[in-house]
Amino acid sequence: MPLEVLWDDKGDFGRKVRDLTTEDIRTLLKAGPVQFVEADVGKRLRWVPESDRFDYWKAIKPNLFEDGKHHLDDYPNGFFLAASEWSGRQGETIVALEKHH
Repeated sequence: MPLEVLWDDKGDFGRKVRDLTTEDIRTLLKAGPVQFVEADVGKRLRWVPESDRFDYWKAIKPNLFEDGKHHLDDYPNGFFLAASEWSGRQGETIVALEKHH
C-alpha cells in the first residue's frame, strides 16, 4: 500500500483518478454503477459484487477515513478505509478502499 495498480483474474489494469470523501462516494453512487474493491495487506483484492454495492457501502461507511480522525481508535473495530476512484478497463467507476489497521 498504497495501491499502484488494480488486478483481477485477467491481469493488471486501472489508473487512480483521485482520492475520495464520503460525499464523493455518495455522489458516484447516485450517478450510476460503482464497483467497490477492498485492499488489505497480504490478502487478495476483494471485489464486491455490484448487486451488493449499497449494502457494502452502508456497512463500511463508519470506517471511511475522515480528516481530523487520524487514529485507529477513532474508528469502529480499530481500522479505517482510505477511498480512491479508479478507472476500469471500459471506463467503469471503481472505488478502491485500502484497509489500514
